[in-house]
Amino acid sequence: MKAQVGAHAPSESPREVAEFICLRSPGGNIRPRVHTRMAIVGVRSGSAIRVESRKTVVVENDCLLIVPPLHLYGVQGLQGSDFPVVTVLVEMPWLTDDVVSKLPALVGVPSLHEAWLAFVGEDEQGPSGIERALALGWLIEGWIGKSTPLPPAHTTGWAVPLRPLRDYMRTHLNEAIPTTKLAEISGLTASHCIRAFGQQFGIPPHAYHVQLRLAAACEFLAQGARVSTVAHDCGFSDQSHLSRKFREAYGIAPAAWATLVNKTVVNTSGAGRVDVQPRACYQLGREAVPA
Repeated sequence: MKAQVGAHAPSESPREVAEFICLRSPGGNIRPRVHTRMAIVGVRSGSAIRVESRKTVVVENDCLLIVPPLHLYGVQGLQGSDFPVVTVLVEMPWLTDDVVSKLPALVGVPSLHEAWLAFVGEDEQGPSGIERALALGWLIEGWIGKSTPLPPAHTTGWAVPLRPLRDYMRTHLNEAIPTTKLAEISGLTASHCIRAFGQQFGIPPHAYHVQLRLAAACEFLAQGARVSTVAHDCGFSDQSHLSRKFREAYGIAPAAWATLVNKTVVNTSGAGRVDVQPRACYQLGREAVPA
C-alpha cells in the first residue's frame, strides 16, 4: 500500500473553523516526525506510541493520540495491520495554553474512534466541507477535556535540562548546528549530549533538527512557496535533499504536498485541475483517486 495524503482547507472560513490536512500512513506505523500543527492520530490496539519526553505506551484498545505542535511522535504497530494510521493535522489557534498544556494525551472513550473516522472521511455518511471542519474543531476540544496525559519519561541520568537544546534547534532551522554547539549549550560532552538527547526525545539531535526543518517546509509549501526556495530557507543543501527527506517522512513529494494543501489536484482524466474534496487523496505513483 502506498502512502496517501488528503487535504481540506476551508477558504474564507470563520476563525472557529479548524483547517485540517489528513494523512494516511500504511501498515499501522508512523516513523518519528514533527508537525507545526496539532496532530490527532487514530491508533489501533496493540500499537506502541512514543512522544518526546514521554514514556513509550502500548495501547490495549483503539484510541486517539493528541500531540501538540512541534512535538516529535511515532507509532509502531506491534501486531501488523492492514489498516492505515489516520492522522489529521489541525490548526486551532483559539485553544488556550491551559488546554494545550494537557497534551500530549490519549483519548480512550468508547465510540470516539468511530466518530473520528467519520469526520476524517472514512465514513461516507459523514458531513463535508466547512461543516466537517467546524464539527471537528468542537470534537477536538471535547476530546482534550476527556483525555489522559501521557506519563513523563524517566530522567536521562544527567541533571541537565535538555529542552533548551530543542528550543535552540527550533529557532535555527536554516543553520547547520554542530554537536559542539549543542554540547556547549547543555554543558555536557558531545557524546553525552547525543546520548541524553536521544533518551529524552527519541532520536539524536541531528535527526530531530531535520524533522523540525521538514515541519517548517510543510507550512512554507502550504503558503505557496517554491520547492527550491523552501529547500534553501529550511536549511537543506538543495531541492533534491529536501525531496528525499520529505518522501521519507511523509511518503509524498514536496510538490504533491503543496498541490494538495492549496486545494487543487489533477483529476483522473488529466484535463486541468479541480478542487480537492474533503476525502480526496493523492497516491504516490498514480493519479489522484477518491478515498
